[in-house]
Amino acid sequence: MALIKKIFFLCLFILLFGLMLMLLPSSDSRENFMENHLQRVETHFVNMDAVALGVSKASVGWHLYHILKVANSLIQALENSDPEQLSAFPTLSFSKTAVFLSGKMPRGVGKAPKSVIPPDEFTIGDLRVLVGEVRQALVKG
Repeated sequence: MALIKKIFFLCLFILLFGLMLMLLPSSDSRENFMENHLQRVETHFVNMDAVALGVSKASVGWHLYHILKVANSLIQALENSDPEQLSAFPTLSFSKTAVFLSGKMPRGVGKAPKSVIPPDEFTIGDLRVLVGEVRQALVKG
């Protein structure tokens, strides 16, 4: 029974991966993907002190800082990764599959590493520096 389950999830993964590849934008728009999102992040700098308690206790600026630190960390992780060491068949997990398929991370479940948690105080200038770091890392990569 466990083998049938694994085969089912493997087939489902292959099907979904194939569908995602078909839906990927052309290479021209892929090159602009991150830049478009960075520009979108920058438009929210003016609201960095705003807080919507119904959404989060943290300010907009806190979330922007966190997004930029995560982006930078992901770029570095990709640069430092060795494709030879990656498994062709990742371990299957219901929670990973659910997050992957839904595209949404349940709130309050994950805990961010200290390296991507913003300091208690930062300025709009600090956010601009982080955007610059992400852009530079994208160009370098």
